[in-house]
Amino acid sequence: MNKISNQRHGAAGYASVDLPQVKRLDPTAALALILLAAFALRLSLWQYLPNIHHPDEIFQYLEAGHRLVFGYGVVPWEYRVGTRSWLLPGAIAGLMRGADSMGLAEPTQYGFVVAAAFSALSLSVVAVGFLWAYRRVGMAAAVITGSLCAVWFELVYFAPKTLSGPVAAYLLVIAVYLACPGTPSRDRHRLLLAGLLLGLVVVIRVNLAPAALVLAVYVCRGQFRAAWAPLCIGGVATFVAAGLLDAVTWDYPFQAFIANIWVNIVESKSHEFGISPWHHYVAKWVVVWGGAMVPILALCALAARRHPLLALLALTIVATHMLFAHKEYRFVFPAVPFIAILIGLGTAELFAILRDRFVHSVRDSVAVGAVVGAWTVTSAILAISDHFRPYWQGGRDDMMAFAIVRDAPDLCGFGLVDVPWWRTGGYTYLHRDVPMTIATTADGVQADAFNYAFARREVMSNAHGFQVTTCLGDGDLCVFRREGSCQPRPRFEINETLKRWGK
Repeated sequence: MNKISNQRHGAAGYASVDLPQVKRLDPTAALALILLAAFALRLSLWQYLPNIHHPDEIFQYLEAGHRLVFGYGVVPWEYRVGTRSWLLPGAIAGLMRGADSMGLAEPTQYGFVVAAAFSALSLSVVAVGFLWAYRRVGMAAAVITGSLCAVWFELVYFAPKTLSGPVAAYLLVIAVYLACPGTPSRDRHRLLLAGLLLGLVVVIRVNLAPAALVLAVYVCRGQFRAAWAPLCIGGVATFVAAGLLDAVTWDYPFQAFIANIWVNIVESKSHEFGISPWHHYVAKWVVVWGGAMVPILALCALAARRHPLLALLALTIVATHMLFAHKEYRFVFPAVPFIAILIGLGTAELFAILRDRFVHSVRDSVAVGAVVGAWTVTSAILAISDHFRPYWQGGRDDMMAFAIVRDAPDLCGFGLVDVPWWRTGGYTYLHRDVPMTIATTADGVQADAFNYAFARREVMSNAHGFQVTTCLGDGDLCVFRREGSCQPRPRFEINETLKRWGK
């Protein structure tokens, strides 16, 4: 790794946090150490706390990638209508194919490869937080900001998730760093690259188009040839490439983009999944951040005076999503990286003020370490709070059930009996090319299509010869098995059922 440039563009009036002891740290080594710790934290928690945040991470992305590589998988309505670009599923399929070629063909193995790749991409927030602070403020601010981004619980939790929002957020953060004023050697090549990334951001998550526009206006302003031209050329190039990908993988260019907007905005398909009031996201953060929300907002406001672009982007992302009737916590995750960086910068400024005025006897390195430690503890407390802890456990029983069934040598069919199909891990976790059936115990014709079932104890117990093999969690959800073979019932297989239901 090349040495990080010593060129910095300080903000006028910013309290100095370039402390002598901390300033002597090698920035490249410090950044590498923080990145390594952040990566290890993300993968460790993925390994020891497996979970599913939302069905989309399975059925919109992992399942589509699995189907490309292994030839079978659940097909939801989005892939029958053509509202999803194959860009992200294709990338996931490439990771799965690479894992399979190395003999890593089990779900835990190719899952690890995918999680590692997405976690590595998420480190862009850590790197940009560190570099932004270092080149504008100083080394101490860089350590504080980079470390906070490394341990902030929302960034850690979403890092390995195969969801469009987080992926687009990581690319947007990089684009901001490349394009923004104050970055050393900003030239047309960097703006061209930023434009390419912004095009990808819009292709992957069209809801972030307003944030991309805000960035472009803030950076380019009246500089057409020097700024607007390379930025737009890069963005248009990526967008056109995505349109051509749709032409190859779907029926016509930009089909995923057009169909997504038409179905969800014009036809209001998304309203079927719930409608929330405009203040939903604010209320959600009040719950998730709890008592930490006051210092978080205060520190963000403090940092926003010197770094208005970061605050403007966060506000744009939140405000944009407030306009949509269907709201989910994950939708505004792209604002979190900018909020985390602002918290770090605000903390660094407050630290400098307090250090200069009140504390002189504590070693600089110890003081910075204490600040980092305080935020690490705060993040950990919020992560295990009653309001966030359930996220770490989401879908675990379903994943365990699929693992149990996957290893059964006599498996010839798998039934989901009165268990929502979207709560499961799909073929990505089953990884056995056998019929999966959505069934009810009231229908014996369905029941003979499978010899293993996943159901609630009271629904399935002793029905059609099925016996409990393993119960999970609180003992309500169980895996059942019966003796004998399976009778093919194509009409009841999951993809045929989803077609009939329009799901």
